[in-house]
Amino acid sequence: MLASVVFIGIAAENKPGDSLTAQQILDKAATTYATCKSYRDSGVVTEDIGIGSKRIVTPIPFRTTFIRPDQFRFECGSLGPYIIWAKGSEVLKWEIKPGVQKLTSLEIGIAGATGVSGGSAHTIPALLLPDQIGGNKLSAMTDLMRLPDETVDGTSCFKLKGKFSDFKQPRTLWFEKATFLLRRIVEQLDLAKQTTDYRPEVDKDISAKELEFNAPKNQ
Repeated sequence: MLASVVFIGIAAENKPGDSLTAQQILDKAATTYATCKSYRDSGVVTEDIGIGSKRIVTPIPFRTTFIRPDQFRFECGSLGPYIIWAKGSEVLKWEIKPGVQKLTSLEIGIAGATGVSGGSAHTIPALLLPDQIGGNKLSAMTDLMRLPDETVDGTSCFKLKGKFSDFKQPRTLWFEKATFLLRRIVEQLDLAKQTTDYRPEVDKDISAKELEFNAPKNQ
C-alpha cells in the first residue's frame, strides 16, 4: 500500500514532458509542423528599439493560413496589408505599390516578406514546408538549452534557448506542452528587443474563404 502511494506521488510530480531534452522538444515541434494537414495563426511582432524614454515600439500584426500540400496565405502590416498567396504553382503578392504581382515561387514571396513582417513571414512557413523554404529554420538551432517551464497567456509551455549557427545572439522560444506549437519568440539585442507572439491552431477545418487572395481593390 505504501509503495503504491509513493509511486502515484512520483508519477504525479513527473508529468509527461518533464524528461524531454531541449532537442527532443524542438524535434517534436518540427515534426508537428512538417506533418500537419492544416495550420492557422494570428499574432504580432513587437519591435522595441532604444533605451529609456528614447524608445520606438512598433507592432507588426500578421496572420498565416495553410492547407497541405499547397494552399497558403500570409498577411502582415498595420498601415496596409502585405499579402503572399499560393495555390498549386500560382503564387501572388500584394503590396500598396505596385499592387498585385505574380511570383515564380512561394520561397521568393516569403523571402520578400521576411523583412517587412519582422521575420514572421519566414519562421512558421519554413517549418510547414521545410523542403520548399530555405534560410535559417528554428528546427536547426544549435546550443540548445531547456529553461524552466512557463505559461504564455495561461497556456503551459516548454521554454528553450538556442541560436542559429551563423548568429551569436540567442533566441528564447516557448512551445505549448500539449501541442508543441510555437507561442512566443524573444530575441534581445544591445538596444533592441523583438518579441513575436503566436495564437496557433493545427489540423482544424479551414474554409475556402480564409484562403482567398482577397487583395484590396482600387488602391
